[in-house]
Amino acid sequence: CHPKFPDVPQRIRQACPDVKLIYLMREPVNRAYSAFCQEIKNHQRFGDMQQVPWTFEEKMKLSPYYVDAGDYELQIKQYLAHFPKENLLTLVFENFIQNPAAAMDRIFRFIGADPDVDLTEDGRIKTNTAKQHHDTFKRTLVAERIKQVPGVRLIKSLFPPSMRQRVLDRIQDSNLGNDIENAITPAPMTPQTRAQLIDHFKAKRPALEALIGEDLVVDELG
Repeated sequence: CHPKFPDVPQRIRQACPDVKLIYLMREPVNRAYSAFCQEIKNHQRFGDMQQVPWTFEEKMKLSPYYVDAGDYELQIKQYLAHFPKENLLTLVFENFIQNPAAAMDRIFRFIGADPDVDLTEDGRIKTNTAKQHHDTFKRTLVAERIKQVPGVRLIKSLFPPSMRQRVLDRIQDSNLGNDIENAITPAPMTPQTRAQLIDHFKAKRPALEALIGEDLVVDELG
């Protein structure tokens, strides 16, 4: 995330001068919005935020790194200033998801491991899903609101856990649950912002392709 976090390649070079680096590039518009949502989630997880105080557009003005981090030519150049090009493998995230076996073959050959080992043979892809955090956080806030109602704690003790869970499920789908859902969910970026970012990254794609020596599909990287 240069220049937000400066001198990272220099510090890696000092610690591991012969390291082989793998740079994974996600479609930059979606990556920018995902970084925004991740920051909101981090605040929610550590308890210093419940409602979302910014739109993506407001936060993007405050934090240019959302866009800078998707300028892959800029980011990769920081590493090539300190490491030889043969020590860097670039991969497209969407290709990695669509064909993990092919991506792992490239990675194994790059690091000198046995390319015949198939880590995808069971056919399952493990992922971290933001929805799991979102659903748990919403459920916690709903439960906190209910506990504030006088007499609820006493009533709660009279019912078995299974019944309490069913009641909580019903309340999550109520107007209270919907209000909490709207308060904790980041608004999507506007179509105008998406169009502007697509044009921004499209203009940068030829220089990135020249740097890494590879043609990139327009649909994947803007």
